[in-house]
Order: sequence, then structure tokens, then C-alpha cells
Amino acid sequence: MKTTLAILAAAMAAATLGAASLMPVKGKISIAAGDGASFKQQENILVLQREQKGVGMFLQGMIRFNPPMDGKFAEDDALVLKIRTAKDTRLNTRWRRDDKVFCHTQDYPVAAGKDFQEIVMPLPNTYGHSLTTLFLQFQPDPGKVEIADIAVAKPSKVLLTLNGNPAKFQKMIHFTGKVLTEAKSVDIAIRNSKNKVFTKTVPVKNGQFELKWKNPPTNLYTWNQAYAQISGSDKSSDRSMEHQVFGYLADDEFVWLKVKGKNIVTSPRSKDGEQNFIPVGIGYCRDVIIPAQDDEVMKFCRERGLNTIRLSFYTRFFNNRDSEPLNIDEHIRDFILPVVQAAKRNNMYVILDDHGYFSAKIDEAKARAKQTVPRWSDAGFQEWTNRWVEVAKFFKDEPTVLGYELLNEPHDIPPVEAARRYTQTLKAIREVDTRHIILVGNSDWSHARAIEKTWGETAKTVDAPYNNVVFSFHDYPDDNHPWIVAGHITSFRDKYNVPVLCTEFGATHWNKSETACRSFISGMMALFAKEDVGWMIWALKRLEDNPRTPLVKPTYDSCCYSDIWIPTARIMASPFPKRK
Repeated sequence: MKTTLAILAAAMAAATLGAASLMPVKGKISIAAGDGASFKQQENILVLQREQKGVGMFLQGMIRFNPPMDGKFAEDDALVLKIRTAKDTRLNTRWRRDDKVFCHTQDYPVAAGKDFQEIVMPLPNTYGHSLTTLFLQFQPDPGKVEIADIAVAKPSKVLLTLNGNPAKFQKMIHFTGKVLTEAKSVDIAIRNSKNKVFTKTVPVKNGQFELKWKNPPTNLYTWNQAYAQISGSDKSSDRSMEHQVFGYLADDEFVWLKVKGKNIVTSPRSKDGEQNFIPVGIGYCRDVIIPAQDDEVMKFCRERGLNTIRLSFYTRFFNNRDSEPLNIDEHIRDFILPVVQAAKRNNMYVILDDHGYFSAKIDEAKARAKQTVPRWSDAGFQEWTNRWVEVAKFFKDEPTVLGYELLNEPHDIPPVEAARRYTQTLKAIREVDTRHIILVGNSDWSHARAIEKTWGETAKTVDAPYNNVVFSFHDYPDDNHPWIVAGHITSFRDKYNVPVLCTEFGATHWNKSETACRSFISGMMALFAKEDVGWMIWALKRLEDNPRTPLVKPTYDSCCYSDIWIPTARIMASPFPKRK
């Protein structure tokens, strides 16, 4: 449905914010919904409504700007919405830039009620880019949302910033801020999840204020809110926007995993001490195979017995398309970090998988066959190393990250060169991060059959003196039978006393018989269970299980053959460590 600015302005006539228009004055917008929902104008209200069952666990509408909206926001600009819904939910805004990159902002609670609720949210740093689309995601799906106003506005004369690592806010929150009017002091407040408010008053000097609040009264494992207000004022314009503060446990040393001999083990500081840990999980190909819905993905996977998410991210080009080069700092902040934080909120691990190939984008229809795409240049390999170092710098203190999987599937490269390239990047990472597990694959698409010829005797020494490396492998039907895969990985593991992990496997049912696929999946599961080898199945497609059977072949499932891998996960996956 097309909605011009004039029509939208009429729909928003009830606005009292004195807001600047969200859209260019002479421009147009269009509103749309996907995944079984509708987004329509009804009188003076925009209505986003669930019409039929969708793939995601959220309700999403989008506003497209034509021409794109200038992303040069002032520091006191904010996104202001007036929303009404019959069910409690959380709103997450995602903006898409003119270079196709998504910008994320933090999600905010929306309380059910008969009246419209005003939500004030931060705007993204667009780094000079224009914005083409605003996505409104409501999780969990409330069924229906009414929007009476949406605008970029200057709703507050108080600006508040929370500095430092959000995962460590339990120990201290460093508040800084500005007041854009006359004020002698501000009250900085924390409202915990039980709606109890705690405040501290700090002076304002030259329009600036600061507070280091040690051991703030936030409730653990739930959302809290922080805001600042000019002392003695009850005007809404004298109050900052609310910042969402999750009650992460700051002392998370017990979560760390490490390699010990041929096993991955938990930290001695966990409740049960050092125990063997078997990672069991699924590939999360975010915004490529499945739309981003991080918390819902974590909850869905935990309910099925999984303990790990293998996140596909990219170091050089998004989805390996050289037309979409990445700024690695933005990709870390806007793509990887939200997933790691969601995992942390849900007691899950994340493997950071650079889902590349040592080459340009492959022909996926012929994956694991010979490709004609060019291999990276030496400069490309160095850029890959440099960007992994930036990732490691950022996450070096985060134990929720199980490890760094340096590359997905090298192909058409000699084993000795694959090992050399891996080792070069591994050594560079160890200059900034000596603690995380590093996962390395093999030449020949990371097949198990290539593990010995790629690593051989160097498996013992490649990460000396840290010796915190896991050797990963991938296999699919017709790559090799499970019993042949078993011979390759167990002989390598036992010979060199190092751990192996299947970070990707599955069944290509679209070009294999049902018997071949089920035989392969069942055989691999038997291998994993017998040898205590962890696994990641490929890949999460939707948050619903609808297993294939020999007689019924549905067009969708959470991941093919969920009737086999889910029961195995419930048996094999190690529990997430607990603190003492």
C-alpha cells in the first residue's frame, strides 16, 4: 500500500511533539508488512496486524523512504512513537541504509493497555549514509499494533549516556550527560524490574554531569531502566529517554571454556568444576537464511536442548558478495554483538563463524564441487587476518563466545597453503587474545577426509604454548559415509590428542533420496553420540518444527529432520555451566 507524506501527515495529526517530519518534505513513503502480516492505514491510525501464521516469532512492518532519508541526526534527535497494543511486547527498530547494511537500536518494552504509549528511542549512527527503510519488529508477536504517531523529534532537554561494557554494569555504570537548558542538578534514576526507583543527585557544571554508580540496584537476569531528570521538575521534556539495562551477571569467569587434551572442558570456577563439555547447536545464518530475531532464536534453541549457536558473520564482504564491502567495526557492533548479548541473556554459547571460502562468492548450487571463482589475493588474506584481530580485540573478555571459527570451508587450495593461512591468522589473534578457543577447518571444504593431510603433526604445536585449538570438519550425504567420517576424525583426534568438532553437517534432501538423507543424519548422530563429538547442524530456517517423513515432505522445518536431531540434542548437549 502506498502512502504519501500528505496522507501520513493526516494520519499523524494527533501528534503533540512539535516533531520534524520523519520523511523528506517532497518525498513519498510506502508501508508494508511481510511474513503473513498486513500494514494499513485505518482513519488516523496505522495498523500492523497478524493475518496468517508467519516464519518469524515477531510481527514486523516496514516504512520505505523515497528518496532515502538523510541520516545526519543531531545528538538530541530521537525516534518518538505512540503505540497501542493489547499484549505486552518489545519493540526493536532496525534501519536499512543505502549501502544495504542494517543499523540496530536497542529494543524497548511496550506495555499492553487501552491508551497509546509514547516510546522514545535512540537513532542509529549512519556514518554518513542515508536511510532507505525503517523496520519495526515486535517480539513476542502481539498480533496487532496501532501506531498513532511516528516522528524524529527533540523530545528532551536532557541527554544521558551509559558508558562501558553493558555486560559489566552490575559492578558499575558510568553515566555522563548534557543538559540543554538551565539546571543546577539532575537526578539519575534506576527503575528495576519490580518498578522500584532508586535515584542519585549530581551537580550540573557547564551543562555537563557525570556519575559512576557502583553496584547499581539492577535486578539480575531481567530488564531494568535508567534515566536522568532535572531535579525538582516533572516536565517530560526535562527527562532523558530511558536506557534499557539488562541485569547480566558481571562475574562470569565460570562461563569460560577451554581445550584440555582431546576435550573441551568447563572452568574450574563453575559449580561442578572442570567437566567435559559437548557443544551441540545449529547454524544461525542471520539476515541471509532467516531474519534476525536474536532472543527468540536463543529461546527456541534452548527449548530443543541446544547449548550453542554458530553465527555466520563476514569479515570482508556481506554474504561474500564483493558488491557489499563491510566496515568491520560496524559489523561487529550492529550484527555480531546483538547475537552475543542475546546468547548471554539466555545462557547459550556462540561460535563466531566467518562464513567464507578463501575465495569470491561460490556457486552454492555446486558447493563442495570444483569452483571457478578466484581465490583471495595476498592483500585479501592480510585483510582477513587484520579483521579477525579486530573481532578478537572486541570479544577477548567475553566467555559467551565459545570460540572463533576462522573460516567456513576452504576449497581448491593445497592443504599446506590452507594450514599456512590459518596459522598466520591464529598467531595474529594470539597477539590480542590468548584465552579463546580457535577453530580451524581443512582444505577441501573442511571435509573430515582432509583433516590429516591439512594438519598432520602440526596439530600438536600450531597453537603452542596456549594449545587451545579445536579442529572442525563438515560433511554431507555423498561426501563420505558416516562410518568413513568416523575413521578420519577419531584417528586424528586420538593420534594427536586434540579435540574435533563437527561445525556443519546436514542433509541435502533436494537432490538426494529420503533414504540417503535419513541414513546419513542417523549415522552421523550415532557417531557423535558414540565418540562424544559435538556438532552444529545446518541451518535454522524458521522457528517451527515440521519434520519431513518418507510420506510427507513439507516445504519447511526449523532445520531438516528435526525429528532426528532434536532428540539427540536433548541427550548429548552439555548443560550450561552454573556459578558456585
